[in-house]
Amino acid sequence: MHPQHTPHPQNPQYPQYYPHPPQWPVQVPPPQPKRRWGRWVALGAAVLVLCCAGSVAAIVVVPSLGKKDLFTSAKAQPTKSPSIAPAKSPSAGDPQSVFQAWAHEKVREALAKQRTALLAGNESGFLAVIDPKIPGTEKNALLRTFRSLRAMKVADWRDSPGTAVDKSNGLWAFEIFSTACFVSAECEDGPASADTIWRVEGATATLTSWKASDEAHPWQYSELVASSGGRTVVATTKNYESRLPQLVAEAEKAAIVADRFAPAGKTPSRYVIYFAGQTEWKNWFGWDPPEWSGGVAIDVSDDRYELVLNGQLHRSAVDDLLRHELTHASSLVGKIGGSNALWWLIEGIAEYAEMQGAPASTHPGISEVKKLVDSGDVTKIDISGPGRKTAEDVVAGQYGIAFLATRCLAERFTEEKMVEFFHTVVHDQKTLVTASTQVFQSDWGSVSADCFNYVKQAAG
Repeated sequence: MHPQHTPHPQNPQYPQYYPHPPQWPVQVPPPQPKRRWGRWVALGAAVLVLCCAGSVAAIVVVPSLGKKDLFTSAKAQPTKSPSIAPAKSPSAGDPQSVFQAWAHEKVREALAKQRTALLAGNESGFLAVIDPKIPGTEKNALLRTFRSLRAMKVADWRDSPGTAVDKSNGLWAFEIFSTACFVSAECEDGPASADTIWRVEGATATLTSWKASDEAHPWQYSELVASSGGRTVVATTKNYESRLPQLVAEAEKAAIVADRFAPAGKTPSRYVIYFAGQTEWKNWFGWDPPEWSGGVAIDVSDDRYELVLNGQLHRSAVDDLLRHELTHASSLVGKIGGSNALWWLIEGIAEYAEMQGAPASTHPGISEVKKLVDSGDVTKIDISGPGRKTAEDVVAGQYGIAFLATRCLAERFTEEKMVEFFHTVVHDQKTLVTASTQVFQSDWGSVSADCFNYVKQAAG
């Protein structure tokens, strides 16, 4: 049984999306490909989205939407289950709760058998709990799920059935929440859900219907091939299997960078990365991405983010994209607060990681930073993210400012202190003023003014 994750206080629904526009196919070798700067919107406070351009990103806040809309909210999670005493075998006249408890127990037992078979690589055992009359499409989906999980080296599997709903005639509906740990058995919770119906007869539960949720994880949706390294696992479809060696190599290097920015004691156990073809890109995790986006980090729980990269990415853009998105995945682990107001800091740290010490003057948005500063429209570093109709050159400049502001903090106070400041503000939810005094022993007004001067000087 896996524990329930607690939604972020300001964003009570899952998943959160962190899409990133790519550096689109260009001639190589350098110069660096020109970025396409994203467009974004701030409409509400239900789902947080960071749209990133090359090494640049923006926060988008999207209101709660229905299932057919762009970003669907995740379904409610089950409550944490304590140790459960054996259920009483129900008899005629017993209250409904007795029948529910019995059905719940029998389904848990069937799921335990599936888990054992999955971890042993026993395909027939995994399918043994299924009714032979289950629709072929659903059986094939379960078979695809088994094979994809095995390809990704599933090392542990945690199932938790939600509330039993009586469908009459011995049929019971359950939403099943499942977390997969890949390569190693220890991992953060990150449940995928499926709607199921079971027939409970005597002491046996048989699966009669299975359908992944609208936010289906890639291993629920596609048959995958995969490869792994020491810190990452990368999965894709058969069409892109030849790219796995390069993807894993770049992911491993990016993970070393991203690990530096995780909260103390919360470095992700393993980064999970998916490389998507055109169809998968528009369906994995149930999101409909902007045409310009090249990657996305998706918050599947407070403590776990999974990445999807667009298969149209040019090979030369993968390393930059991975450093940026993996840094979101590491730095944002845990409950966060004030994410919309802290756009500049959340994106700045990802930009800082992606630039990997390159001269500030080489940031692709540097000329647009100068235009913004010279226009007088920007007078401080703690700027808000762009809106849907923001011009692309302004977007570029805003990302550049976020990068330069964070770079300033690291150069003035050391990277270690910059990271501590980030977590004090984003996770401990201290104000900029309080965090500056606590971490830098400096007045935020002075720090902010100095870093804005740094931005102006860097932009020339």
